[in-house]
Amino acid sequence: MSGLCFHGSDRKNDRGKVGTKRCSRCKSMVYCSRECQVADWKSHKVACKESGACKESGADKDGAAAKCEVGAGAGAGAGAGPSGTACHVRQMTMEDLKRTPSMEAAMKAVVDAVTANDTEALKAVALGSAEGQLAYALLNTAEPNPTDFFLAAQGFMGRQELDAAMICFRKTMAAARGRWSTHGPEMLGSLLYLSMLAGARMWVPESVRNEEIIKYSRKFMGAIGKHKGAAARISPVQVATVVNNLAGALYVRGYESRSASDARDALAFHSMALKTFTKSNDRVRWAQISSCVGAAAALLIELGEATPDDVRAGKKAFDDTLTVINSSTSPSDYATIADGVARVDVAYKALD
Repeated sequence: MSGLCFHGSDRKNDRGKVGTKRCSRCKSMVYCSRECQVADWKSHKVACKESGACKESGADKDGAAAKCEVGAGAGAGAGAGPSGTACHVRQMTMEDLKRTPSMEAAMKAVVDAVTANDTEALKAVALGSAEGQLAYALLNTAEPNPTDFFLAAQGFMGRQELDAAMICFRKTMAAARGRWSTHGPEMLGSLLYLSMLAGARMWVPESVRNEEIIKYSRKFMGAIGKHKGAAARISPVQVATVVNNLAGALYVRGYESRSASDARDALAFHSMALKTFTKSNDRVRWAQISSCVGAAAALLIELGEATPDDVRAGKKAFDDTLTVINSSTSPSDYATIADGVARVDVAYKALD
């Protein structure tokens, strides 16, 4: 099995050559010659060691580790990929992605172009889609650029391959390694999308979805507070959406675990999100979030942890909601909030 050699002492001349030899230990990197492998050892040795296959025992006179040598053929130890394709290349990185339809197709297209030594076809694949660009990067570099993962993640989102999108967004964060000065927008964008996608995967148990929403939303909110430059590209509506989703996840967790602290956080975050929406610019969304504020207050009342201010906030929120949603215009929505309305009304009257 062959692959693209993207290494060597003269990258400009060697780039794009078809390699037929593979590192005999990690089985992941492809080279066109031993000289190319030796020249690349300085950058490859970290990944080779992390693969668990190469135990560094010192370098030989050529600079390559004595126990990490180019095998006799690129097919040595291969075969993990479908039909013997180069999906085996970078297997640990691609393991969770290679089974997705669009990524599998992109990887196969890259392999076919390399096998045929067709430079034009290879360019067409790499430039034709975000997945093609990622497949090319994964097969040709020891460490793909965060941008490759970020663009591929957006491509997966467009195809509704949400698990694959989340994997790529997480890998964007890992590849950037906290370099906010150069990859801030991609990192913040990844956290934004991760917080939203976490709740969209309905095939995942609700408890798992909620924990992921809470995890990524809190990270996102912490990041926009620290990195103003990257945050400037995020709209107030996007921020409010993340905050509201976080509040919803906290409410569910608080309701199920009977946690007053989660219920109080839910009330605070729903109230924060509500400031972005008004009855005039987004009437339905405004009413929905208002009802969530009321529901969080009702939960605190149910748990016996509500303060007078919590009760008043819940009463106002439900009163506002009922200017848009009532038993005659929206009977199903009203039925959903009716219990909370009644509980808050009782607590509010008790304040007098």
